[in-house]
Amino acid sequence: MYNYTLVSDILDSWMEPRTCSTASMASDGVAPNYKPSVVKPEAIQLVDRVCKEIRGVKSHPRNSGSAWIYRDDCPYVLGWVGFGVSTGHGTEMYYVQSRTISNAKFSEASDQHFMKQTSKVDVAVRNAKTFLRMMSPLELAKTRIDRVQIAVSSALATARQELAASRREVLVGCGIDVQNELRHLLRTDHEFIDAAFKEGIATFFDRQDEVTRLKKCKVLMSFVHVHKRMGAQVFDVVDIGDPLDDRVIYPAALHSNTSLKHLWDVIRYTGDTLPESIMQKLSVLNILEDDDYVDGVGYSAGDGMFYVTQ
Repeated sequence: MYNYTLVSDILDSWMEPRTCSTASMASDGVAPNYKPSVVKPEAIQLVDRVCKEIRGVKSHPRNSGSAWIYRDDCPYVLGWVGFGVSTGHGTEMYYVQSRTISNAKFSEASDQHFMKQTSKVDVAVRNAKTFLRMMSPLELAKTRIDRVQIAVSSALATARQELAASRREVLVGCGIDVQNELRHLLRTDHEFIDAAFKEGIATFFDRQDEVTRLKKCKVLMSFVHVHKRMGAQVFDVVDIGDPLDDRVIYPAALHSNTSLKHLWDVIRYTGDTLPESIMQKLSVLNILEDDDYVDGVGYSAGDGMFYVTQ
């Protein structure tokens, strides 16, 4: 399985990033802004060529022989390029790593499955131009769908736990008939002798109603990627439907189900055209911590990525 790396994570590393398209090799074979003792000249040459020949990309050092390749408008790195010892050959080779590479010689559990290697820098540059591609909004939406599923499912699980706690506190041993009588007394403004008991059963029935609501409710969501394009903020919105529906997670099923064909369509909005309902929910999600979920509002994935309830 491919390991997606956030740009925000690699930029927190110990070296400063640079725009490579204008970089030039120094007389000692070391490019400006790199520490000479930690980056191989062959890797620097490859990185500089990649950044020069692929429009809009930047680099950031990964280790002594490789660098991440990324774009400002994509939350994940596109991959990395470098120069080092080849696995199984013992000779140094040029590498390109990307989610779009599928090397059948290695299993998907291996890092090498997502790598191309060659002894020629020109071939490595060509591989980079072929495989270091921008992620689509659909791809971005799928990267955190598993966390969204957990968050949505946890809302019901938490409500059930709270209901069980209330039952233990005030209604131990009470059957459904007694519960129905108590609910009726609450609705008719009965004056209870013990105010704390009244508050306890009121909490119990509120939680019981919440569990019932969550069990019946189908959560429909839209993925929103907020980023800048041509200096202006844009919102890429993808209707992903019910994140707990396997047909949503594996969109191949959409082709055989006409009721789902509207899903995964991408609409790009500006600040002026974004629907008010989405804007309001984004304003709430934007102040949450990463991986926080609010029922009826959505899930904040961080780095400009949000899953908004419909």
